[in-house]
Amino acid sequence: MKKKYNKQNPEVRRHGPKSKKIVYKESIDKIMDEGYLDDWKTSEEIAWKANKYVSNYWTPLSRNIVPTYLKRTNQVKWRRKPGAHKLEWKKM
Repeated sequence: MKKKYNKQNPEVRRHGPKSKKIVYKESIDKIMDEGYLDDWKTSEEIAWKANKYVSNYWTPLSRNIVPTYLKRTNQVKWRRKPGAHKLEWKKM
């Protein structure tokens, strides 16, 4: 009798590295939990801090992608930096 193949439950553990979207989201969540966004920060500053939690396996988080992940959390407010076109972000 052939033994039944025990398929792995993907919700418990997956083979290989996490997807890029998950890694970026987790790095943004970590810096928010640390209190880094208690003051107004630009996208460049947030990307620099979040890249400390992104493996070299992935492309570093860019300042252009940061607003996408921050807006998805629904826990931040933003404003235009005075005298510039840059956005600043702060945790609500």
